[in-house]
Amino acid sequence: MREMPEDEIETYIQKSREQAERLNSGVKDFAVFDLNHIPEKPLIRKEVKKIIDVFVR
Repeated sequence: MREMPEDEIETYIQKSREQAERLNSGVKDFAVFDLNHIPEKPLIRKEVKKIIDVFVR
């Protein structure tokens, strides 16, 4: 593996950063990727209503 001159490394890093920014520019809210996120108002699917009814009885 050949060694890159320092200016090539800096150029590579800058291009990688720019590409990452372009890819991430479409993400409006990164909170959706938080697996511990608890929504203020959860969605209730119709299948869940049957389960809730069983628990309530």
